Amino acid sequence: MSFIDDLTNCNERQRRQLANYYAQLAEGEKIAVHRHAERLFHRLRKQARDRDAGEYQLALLVIATKNFRAETETRLTERHDTTTEQIAELRRRRIARVIQSRAGKKSPLATAIQRYRNDIRHMRDAGLSWPEIARYLTTHHSRAFQRPGKASHIDPRYLARTWTALENERTTEPPGDSGDLLDD
Repeated sequence: MSFIDDLTNCNERQRRQLANYYAQLAEGEKIAVHRHAERLFHRLRKQARDRDAGEYQLALLVIATKNFRAETETRLTERHDTTTEQIAELRRRRIARVIQSRAGKKSPLATAIQRYRNDIRHMRDAGLSWPEIARYLTTHHSRAFQRPGKASHIDPRYLARTWTALENERTTEPPGDSGDLLDD
């Protein structure tokens, strides 16, 4: 067993689960985990003298995340002692965590559509329909539009909706912020 295994009482799979849990925490919760890790650092300083600093810091972060998760789950399981305000606060935290993990991310298909937006714009200007454009993108750029476990077919209605949303986003940006170097 390694030093990290000994100190954390977690195997690699459990540490990976805790890392995923940590990644989904809201920023304020991550700060609370780091504060706890810092307190642990000062309390367990003697054990770190002959150890690699990186391993030691990782172990403390794992322990702090594990403790935070246990405290949160304890609060959730003690609902009979929990007030409605506390339950509402826990719900709000969960929702904030989900929203933060999704913030700013577009679907992979929307990202691919954005990558080929100049081609799509030229085809629309030339009078091609959405089904024709979808067929062209599927045929000539299929790798960009492949999704795991899905066929590389592009729904023309989704293409049109996403294109419209991207164009609306683009028109609401201040001039010079579009990121396109060669627009038209």
